[in-house]
Amino acid sequence: MTKNARLLLILACTAACSRDKSPSAQTASDRSGADSTVYTSGAAASVPGTLPSGTVVVASIQQSLSSDQNAVGDKVRAVVTQNVVAKDGRVVIPGGSSVVFTIALLGPASAGGAADGTLALDLSGITVGKEKYAPKASVGVIPHMLMGESANRGRDVVVTPGTPIVITLTEPLKISAN
Repeated sequence: MTKNARLLLILACTAACSRDKSPSAQTASDRSGADSTVYTSGAAASVPGTLPSGTVVVASIQQSLSSDQNAVGDKVRAVVTQNVVAKDGRVVIPGGSSVVFTIALLGPASAGGAADGTLALDLSGITVGKEKYAPKASVGVIPHMLMGESANRGRDVVVTPGTPIVITLTEPLKISAN
């Protein structure tokens, strides 16, 4: 499965889970086909556990950002949209946990008609309970729009609140008791 196909599948599952408020489970598979993480909706407390490399966490951005108003280095806040559950069924990262990203790249599409601007976020941390963690992770493609256009600036990259951001752990993450 290609990276884009996997991202679309994850986003589709996220949308389906957000419509269904029952505590149903969705299973995400890593590239080897082994189950790595289960997502469920609803609030829960965290228990100690280790999430393996390849675990996917979906967060929802809580503020708008744009190439007109923000700059590289700015912090962007988000929240985990669903409980992240270990293979044994225990909630390791509860939905609603705080996520902070740092803008790594941000620029408008050029005035000459470039197809897209630049946008990349780095994961700065996830707060579970009272503990902050800085996991090694990759951040997926961030859905965005291009707005406006001026003769010298081009079209601004804009991300609206509620936009889903897919985080994939690149190393195991150990969460202590909260």
